[in-house]
Amino acid sequence: MGGRAGSQKTGKIITSVPGVDIVTALQILIKTNEFKDIECPKKFVFYSGVAPFRQGSGTVKLKPQVSAFANKRMKSLLHICAVSIIRCDVELEAFYERNTLVEGKPKCLLSMQSGTKLSCVFLPAYPKAGFIQRL
Repeated sequence: MGGRAGSQKTGKIITSVPGVDIVTALQILIKTNEFKDIECPKKFVFYSGVAPFRQGSGTVKLKPQVSAFANKRMKSLLHICAVSIIRCDVELEAFYERNTLVEGKPKCLLSMQSGTKLSCVFLPAYPKAGFIQRL
């Protein structure tokens, strides 16, 4: 990650999150304009298409869907990060197996885990926030 010193520091903080590699860190830095355009993790989750949101009007309530304008490249990178952390972290692997195999929940829990990891990735945008050790 060549370039400015601030970018390198931010990139090192992002890659320190377990499961996040340099490609994902660069994509996050580029898409958020170094956390200037998208400052909130919630906005980035919706932008990347990780979390579905409800659409409705009045009494009509539709099922939650991912926007067609979502950045599918970012979604795939975050999915790969979630898969890699499940393979590396014993606790998350047990959580994933318990929820998918035993309780029969869908495998889209990976998306949920990707969304929770974003709170750690967005720490450079909030310098006063403390580091979250366990998700």
